[in-house]
Amino acid sequence: FHTGDEAIIIVTMILGISVGLASMYATQGAILTTLFDSRHRLSAVVLVREPTAALIAGPTPAFAAWLVLENGGAPWPVSVLFLFAAAVAAGTVLLAWRRLARVESD
Repeated sequence: FHTGDEAIIIVTMILGISVGLASMYATQGAILTTLFDSRHRLSAVVLVREPTAALIAGPTPAFAAWLVLENGGAPWPVSVLFLFAAAVAAGTVLLAWRRLARVESD
């Protein structure tokens, strides 16, 4: 899908970042702090968030560029990569919800 229209690209990027990232970061603090006991909360949240950012999110752009290069410039492998990442994220949210339900019932 090639629009060739810079305005559509800019609006899409603004919406994706402002709505997508903002909604993720807005809920992340509440979810992560509820998942862990207060005695271990800081260490647990840091161990959950920071290695993920460094080890997974850091090299993702280079990996995506490599996927495009290896597939003759086709962008679909990057779409598959992001679909996989979204599925993993959805699965972890479901697991977190189960944990939160158990914590609230205790």
